[in-house]
Amino acid sequence: GKIRNVFDFVAMNHVLCFSDNLVLEVKEKLITKFFVDKKLIKDFDTLISKSTRYYPKTKIDFPVDEKDAYLLELAEESKAGYLITGDKKHLLPLKHWEKTIIISPSDFIKIIKVRFPKGTFK
Repeated sequence: GKIRNVFDFVAMNHVLCFSDNLVLEVKEKLITKFFVDKKLIKDFDTLISKSTRYYPKTKIDFPVDEKDAYLLELAEESKAGYLITGDKKHLLPLKHWEKTIIISPSDFIKIIKVRFPKGTFK
């Protein structure tokens, strides 16, 4: 589905940046919210093993939702081009953090389809 397509495309065309907190949150959401199968979890683990792991030293005060501050710390530390999130309440309204574009998975897919129109992305 859409989640696998985003993972696969990003893994082939970009550098993935993760922190320990993000790995835990993504796995938890994949299982509890998206009910993905064990194969996708195994594929995610493989993807993580090939990604760049960050341990952000900068602490950001994000009073709107303290538990999401680590995502902004990761984006800042890694100098991420995109922060792909489904958090419509706290993160997506920001639109940017420093030089990082905060975008939904659906909007990220739209960008990919424009940049890679020859069927690279399903």
